[in-house]
Amino acid sequence: ADSAPRAQLIETFHGLPLGFVANRGQTDSQVDFIARGPGYTVFLTPREATLRLRGAVLRLHLVGANVPPRVVGLEELPGRVNYLRGTDPTQWRTHVPTYARVRYHEIYPGIDLVYHGTQGQLEYDFVVQPGADPGRIVLGFEGAQTIEVDPQGDVLLHVAGGTIRHRKPVIYQEVDGARRE
Repeated sequence: ADSAPRAQLIETFHGLPLGFVANRGQTDSQVDFIARGPGYTVFLTPREATLRLRGAVLRLHLVGANVPPRVVGLEELPGRVNYLRGTDPTQWRTHVPTYARVRYHEIYPGIDLVYHGTQGQLEYDFVVQPGADPGRIVLGFEGAQTIEVDPQGDVLLHVAGGTIRHRKPVIYQEVDGARRE
């Protein structure tokens, strides 16, 4: 009798957007935002996304990125986060905002980077302005034991304890509110 409400709760939870918590001093000062998903934590900085996994750390470098880009949280979520560490209230971080998306403006000339996610999965988009050169986008991976490309074009990053699937790029253009490959 208990399994139906539990299954509905799990389904509802997995449909939630990934929340990005603004860094207000609760972690290293180089970090702009933090997100947590099932089995991982991601730290966003101007030059990379660092994923801390069970037993491994994987870094996605933005090679040749403009630093520092302007960074902004988008689509503020209703929840707030509190960090109450220790007994000194001056060290506590309370009412820290969360966002559904994080945008790094001009990470490359004419190119923005937007992090987002659903169902606990981190995703990102490069938004290329007309006339900008998408060839400037260069990604580097650090922390994988081996890297391979599968027959579907996905990059498989083998790390201690598992494999991270980095989906092949999808290029589209929005025309009249609809995506067109």
